[in-house]
Amino acid sequence: MANIILRGNTWHARLAIPARLRHVFNKREFTQSLKTSSKPVAAKQVIEIVANWRLEIAAASGNGAAIDILASELKQRIAEEKSRGKYASEELGMTASDAYADHYAESLPEHDQQRFYDVLTGRKSLPFNFKIIVWADQVYSNNKTANAAVASIERFSLHTPLLDDVTRSNIKRWLSGETRAKATVEKDY
Repeated sequence: MANIILRGNTWHARLAIPARLRHVFNKREFTQSLKTSSKPVAAKQVIEIVANWRLEIAAASGNGAAIDILASELKQRIAEEKSRGKYASEELGMTASDAYADHYAESLPEHDQQRFYDVLTGRKSLPFNFKIIVWADQVYSNNKTANAAVASIERFSLHTPLLDDVTRSNIKRWLSGETRAKATVEKDY
């Protein structure tokens, strides 16, 4: 695998940061110890870690959906850190994730900063398809069924991109505009 490297007796995850975005992260690559000497275990662990790094890179590139998802992830991490009382600065009430979110937002263009802060502070809803793949993996044991569910939700999220947009009237509007066969639409619905 290209994203794991053996250092000593321990596997590490790594992902190079594109040269145009290195100033955003203040480093050339992401690295993290996987804390295992087993390559099969490392290969499984690296998938989620690298996916999160790629999400951060996509958000830094200006991908709006990636910005929303990253802000949602950070919002969740901030809440978890605050509930556990893990503050980086007790006086300011800031967690490490708060500090990272501020640093990250400063690196974004101005119009993306507003979008990022809107999701981070809860002024804007989460994307409808947020964590859809994690959900599908937990609900379905069959990969084909999980992929079909993900595809259905992705199709629906084109019409209702935010979780707050999922209302009875929007669902009816989506159904009335469908041109596919009734059985196909019912399977998605």
